[in-house]
Amino acid sequence: MESDLISYKEISILDIYEPIKISKKYTKKDINKNSGDIPVYSSQYLNGGCIGNVNKATFEDCSKNNTYATFGDHTKSVFIREKPFSVADNVKVLKLKDELRGKINEDYVLTLWKSLISDLGYSRHWKVAKKVKFKVPMENDSYNILEQSKLYEKHKKINQILDFIKSTIERIEKVKVELGNGYPSNDIPISKIFIFPSTNSKITKEFCNKNQGKIPVYASSKDENSVLGYIQDNIEGVNYYENCLSWNRNGSVGYVFVRNHRFATNEDHRAMTIKEEYDGKLDKDYLKFEIEKQLLINGFSFVDKCGVEKIKPVLIRVPTTKKGDIDFDKQKEIANKYKKVDFVKKKLNERYMEIKSIKIEI
Repeated sequence: MESDLISYKEISILDIYEPIKISKKYTKKDINKNSGDIPVYSSQYLNGGCIGNVNKATFEDCSKNNTYATFGDHTKSVFIREKPFSVADNVKVLKLKDELRGKINEDYVLTLWKSLISDLGYSRHWKVAKKVKFKVPMENDSYNILEQSKLYEKHKKINQILDFIKSTIERIEKVKVELGNGYPSNDIPISKIFIFPSTNSKITKEFCNKNQGKIPVYASSKDENSVLGYIQDNIEGVNYYENCLSWNRNGSVGYVFVRNHRFATNEDHRAMTIKEEYDGKLDKDYLKFEIEKQLLINGFSFVDKCGVEKIKPVLIRVPTTKKGDIDFDKQKEIANKYKKVDFVKKKLNERYMEIKSIKIEI
């Protein structure tokens, strides 16, 4: 509820922050070539967005008294920066307007702003984020920084609950690495088991809208049911796949899905089909979890794309019998364990999203 003693002003982020032109954006190659102690920030959440270090700061004047904010365009991650830094692509750099220093609590306004930005998945968020309106407490036509600070402390307590749930989900996710040990097995490269049909490099949302049908088109997402759109079957020049696995090459890198139906993909999502000699010997559900686990171990991420050539040499563990034959029953047993963990994780994640979506009037 808004207090009778405090007025509120509705503003957008551009009313108080200025987007700063970025003279140099670093790539993974730049980071590999240049060792140093200057952090490079990307759109990702992990490690505060840091993906490596270089020897040159794009924002050298950053300090506790001269802070910047970074906004991850693909993830809507927001961080306040107090030390010199550089950035990768897909990052917006914002600076509080000079005349508002000491009048705005940045922790408060950035937390409030971020909570109101719609989640667009892997799409860019800045185009909608800059238009989001939020209310800031005022007193005698001036920004009330004391009230902002009080409100931020309340927001912080709510976020601590969300962070606890999120960290629990992340811990359960890592349990995958520990499941299914203590049985005979062979380590086999993915390239020996799968073939990789050509992808569709030109399918866009607009293409889907122009060719509407019943065949789902998958793009990069953590959600196996998320689609770019639906298209007609047998469109000339489009590759279709059926009863196979698929994985995210870009964006939400490394997530693997079992597709027991006909579908198409865009270039960020790839299909892989089991070779004939392994037909009936390998369980697709087991392969899904095992490949995801190994891609996690190999460190593929938002900035380290997971293309065909990178995925081919990755070794996956295939259970065997005492005679050395592929053990299909053991695969099913392990897959069922993974499914139970996945079910718990899914329910926790649903609860997290429910709590996160609640708009609390403070």
